Amino acid sequence: VWSLDSKDLSNITTDTFNPCIGEKERDAGFSRWKLAVQRSMHWETAEDVVEIQPCPLSTVPGGIFIISSLAMFMLSEIIPHR
Repeated sequence: VWSLDSKDLSNITTDTFNPCIGEKERDAGFSRWKLAVQRSMHWETAEDVVEIQPCPLSTVPGGIFIISSLAMFMLSEIIPHR
């Protein structure tokens, strides 16, 4: 499947990434990112998780939409086109 002959490698296109910011700005951003990750740790604990039971009636609007769409499609096939 793959060939690593040198003649085949000359046709490979590659992109080079050149950063637009300097090392100081990169390091500062990385430090802020690490601080944000540290702050977000343990926001939600196992005690905070509440299991939500789905309401059986929550499927009614979707069911009405599907049934009415199917009914309109069937009627459009039955009623002669003018």
